[in-house]
Formats: sequence, structure tokens, C-alpha cells
Amino acid sequence: MKIDTIGKKIAFSMIAVLFISFVIMQFVIVSQFNSSTMQIVKQNLDMLSKSIFQTVQASMNTGDPAIISKAIKDAGDIQGVSSIKIYRSDELAESFGLDKVPPKDEYIKKQFENPKAQSFDIKNAEDRTLRLITPLVAKTECLACHGMSKEGDVLGVMDLSYSFNTIDKNLQNKSMVFLSIFVFSLIITTLVVLFTLRRVVIRPIAELLLKAKDLASGDGDLSARIAVKNDDEIGRTCKNINTFIEKIQNTVNITKDCAKSVEDETENLNKNAGMLSNSAEAGKTGAKTSYDISKLVSSELDDSKNIAQKAADANKKSYDELENMISSLNQVVENLNASNVKEQEIAERTNLVVKQTEDMRKVLDVIGEVADQTNLLALNAAIEAARAGDMGRGFAVVAEEVRILAERTNDSLKDIDSNAQGMINAVRELGVLLNENAKDISILSDEANKLMSQARSTQETTSQSMKLATKVANKSVDINVNIEKLLEQTEISVSLLEDNAKLASEFIQVSGSLKNVSLSLEENLNKFKT
Repeated sequence: MKIDTIGKKIAFSMIAVLFISFVIMQFVIVSQFNSSTMQIVKQNLDMLSKSIFQTVQASMNTGDPAIISKAIKDAGDIQGVSSIKIYRSDELAESFGLDKVPPKDEYIKKQFENPKAQSFDIKNAEDRTLRLITPLVAKTECLACHGMSKEGDVLGVMDLSYSFNTIDKNLQNKSMVFLSIFVFSLIITTLVVLFTLRRVVIRPIAELLLKAKDLASGDGDLSARIAVKNDDEIGRTCKNINTFIEKIQNTVNITKDCAKSVEDETENLNKNAGMLSNSAEAGKTGAKTSYDISKLVSSELDDSKNIAQKAADANKKSYDELENMISSLNQVVENLNASNVKEQEIAERTNLVVKQTEDMRKVLDVIGEVADQTNLLALNAAIEAARAGDMGRGFAVVAEEVRILAERTNDSLKDIDSNAQGMINAVRELGVLLNENAKDISILSDEANKLMSQARSTQETTSQSMKLATKVANKSVDINVNIEKLLEQTEISVSLLEDNAKLASEFIQVSGSLKNVSLSLEENLNKFKT
């Protein structure tokens, strides 16, 4: 049997402790019982030995061999007495004219030399015997019959053997009774312990395990709670787990709301990025148009320069040529005015792009706060899962994924914010340049008007026409230089607007990725039933 549950481990440990305790108790009880029994038996045998000794001694005092033999025979018939022998001393045999029979046993011989009662516990494969050797010492009353002896002489030695077979059988029977009682008590105690463990420990732990398994591998029902029936350690553990589940439930609900908010803000970001892309495209188109107009103005200024030079070289230009020049200047003024209007429109749209980008940064700040809050909630969830140990491992993985997602979102927002700030600065610089170009175009328009006045004056005098032609040629050179600068700035504006269009496209991609991430987060959170 595999011991893989707390109930089995506790039951196995308690049964092992009970078994060892009962074995030790059985050994101690049997040992003490045997020791006490042997001590009592030895005391009884000592009393029996003294009684037999006194009986034999009394029979010897009669001097009648028949009485002595009968006393010895009666003593040998006592239950448990296996043998009894009397060894007489050589002096006693000599005084009564009996044959001397020297004892062969060394213990008996030593008694005649150094009288002292001795006992021996003799064990063999089939029998156990207690041997008592007692010297028969002459006393005052013995001297009447044993005149040749003196008080203290050893008249003989009594060798008494007592068999323990009956006592050993009784002890063995008692031991079997004790063993039966022990086995029965152990079985009853084990059953009581198992029943108690099943009600107090195994059943509550099984319910706790079932609920934890449902949370780990089921449908993630965070609204369910573990039933608490007792106020013991297991009951308090269940209460703490319920409290933890409630915290996880609240955290998941808050995270769901945050994910929904991120999704909504992502939609707004996507819309603003689309508007930025459209504005960038429109600005790029306007800048290209301005570039084309500037090219046309530059070409016309070259023509004006040539005409002025020809007028200076040949002071005989007719009125019609001056009229053509005036007409051309009118066209230039109209073109410059149109270009000025478009430059102002581009500047206004540039300011609108700056404002929209600022609004987008505010949205990014909101998303960053949501990501920070999500990261904090994920960290709290990971800490609570770590406290739950193995039971909280599944949710710890989800919390880690949420935290990583929040960090990725935060990094993306930082990149977007950096790019947005760069775009704002570039667009602001473009607005400044466009305003300066508008001022230059306005100045150019004023100069063209003056040039028309001067051209009309040349109709009155030829000399004035030469001067004006020379002045127009010089102004044309300056204007051409300014037009070249305007063309360069327009090219820069077109490049910046193209970069803005690319940045807006990247915004759209980032917002789409962020939306997918928020949808994935919301989908994972919806797996938990709250």
C-alpha cells in the first residue's frame, strides 16, 4: 500500500507507535510477572526446604531408620519435588557402624568442609530444576544421640531438587492470555484511531483537496468556497484559503475592468493614429504642391530676370513688352498669394497635428497608468500565490504572464511616447518654417507689387525703365535665392510629413498589437468564473 496522503501517514504513524508501545508493555508485564513469580516460588521453595529439613531432622532425632526413611519418602512425594537425598558424614557412619559412602558430587563434599546452604537453577532442553543443598549441622539436642559429635559438626547434607515444569507451563499459559489481550486491545485501539482520524482529519482534508483540485484543473470557479465545519487547524486553514480565493476573485475582476479600459483606450489610439496618418498625407500633398509652385515661381523669376537684363541692354523696349511683364508679375503675385494661403493652411494643420499628438500622449499616459496598476496587481497576485504554496501554483503562472504583459505594454508605451515627442518637435519646427516661408512669400508679393508699379513708370520714361529693369534684375536674383531656400525647406517638410505618415502607421500597428494583447488578457481572465 502506497502511503501518499496525510491521513494514511498519521494513521500509519499512530498504529506503529501503538504497536511498539503495546509490545514494550507486553514485554515489561511478562518480564515483571515472571520475575515476581520466580521470586515467590523461590521463597516458597525455601520455606518448603526448611520444612522438609526440620521434618527429616526430627525423624533423625528419633533414631529409628524406618521413621527416617518414611520421612524422606514423604518429602519426595511432595508435588514438584523431583528428588531428595541425605548424605551422612563419615563420623556419623562410623558411630553407628554403617558403611562409609563418600559423595561423588563436589558441591556435597564442600558442604562437609565448609557448611553453607546453596541453590542452583539447572536448565536443559526439556526440564528446569532448582537444586537446594542444605548442611545438617549438629545442635545441642542432637548431641544426646550423637555423643561422639560436638555442636556445629556437619552430620549430613540434604540434596533437594525441585522441578519447575508445572510452574513454567502456568507461566506460558498466562503469557498467552496476556498476548491475546494485547492483540485484542491493539485491534480495538487501531479501529478507534482510524475511525477518529477519518472523521477529524481524513474527511476534511479530502474535501479541501477536492476543492483545490477543482480550482487548479476545473473551470476556475472563484465564486465557490470551501465548507468550514470545525474551528480546528484544518478549519482555520480552509477559512484562510477562502479569504485568499476572495482576494483572487477581486483581483481578477479589477484586472478584467482594466483590460476592458485598455481595449477602449486602444480603440481611441487607433482612431487618433488614423487621423494623424490622414493629416500627414494631406500635409505631404500640400507640401508637394507648394514645392511645385515654388519651382514655377523660380522659373518665372528667371524669365523676369532675363527680360530685365534685356531691357537694360536695349532701352528701346516697347510698351507691349512692359505690358507683358506686368501681366507676368500679376500672375506671380497671384501665385504667391495662393502659396501664402496654402502655407498658412499647412501651418494650421501642423498645429492640429501637434494638438492631436499631445492628446495621444495623454491617452498613452492613461494606458501607462493602467499597465502599472496591472503590474502591481500581478505582483500582489504572485505574492498571494506564493503564500498558498502548491495550491496556488496554477494562479502564480497566470499572474506572471499578466506581469510580463504589463511590462511589455509599458515598454511599448515608452517607445510610442518617445516617437510621439519626436514627431511633436519635428511638426513644431515645420510650423515655424512654414510661418517663416509665409512671411517671405508675403514680402515677395509686396516686392512684386512694387515691381509692377515700377514697370508702369517705365511706360512714362525710358530712363526710369532702365533703372527699374536693373533693380528688377537684382531683386529677381534675391528672390530666386529665397525661392531656392523655400524649395529646400519644402523638401524637408515633405520628408518630415512622410516620416509622420510612417510614424502614424507604426502607431496603428502598435495600437493593433496592444488591442490583441488586451483581448488575450481579457480572454484568459474570462476563464475564471467570478
